[in-house]
Amino acid sequence: IWRESSQIDDIILRHRESDEVTVVAPVTGFITETRIAPNARVEQDDILYEISDLSQVVVLADVYDQDQARVSGARTADVYAPGIPDAVHATVAPELAQYDSDHVRKVRLACRNPGNSLRPGMTVSIEFRIAATPTVTTSADAVLNSGSGAHVFVTSEIGRASCRERV
Repeated sequence: IWRESSQIDDIILRHRESDEVTVVAPVTGFITETRIAPNARVEQDDILYEISDLSQVVVLADVYDQDQARVSGARTADVYAPGIPDAVHATVAPELAQYDSDHVRKVRLACRNPGNSLRPGMTVSIEFRIAATPTVTTSADAVLNSGSGAHVFVTSEIGRASCRERV
């Protein structure tokens, strides 16, 4: 870590410790844990900081019980964070989600992190991309209420219509 030999030379010349020392990390990344306190003594093999590569991250999404059925088929999601103009696209991890409490599941999302804009502990919003099911919508006036239920006529081909039960 002592790549700045000028700092060592300065300490030797002045015969006293310096209040500030520049420590150069051997890797690039984001400091995710600090293991040193001010005025602490540092030994050669001490780990001062934990530095993580944030180019790819895992986002944990809270999914409540009432949303489980809708989200269960999602394979991708968009992650939105404050101050980041575009959504970050994520893939829903295939492993089963773990329960955080009785009514909330943690769903894992894996995503690339352009510009390292997503950081540990950051609060984000998630929009799951869910495949839409084919549906037919109609006005209430088009529904025929009979004694056996509600029905609607749907055009199936030119000149033909089929009666379908309203669900």
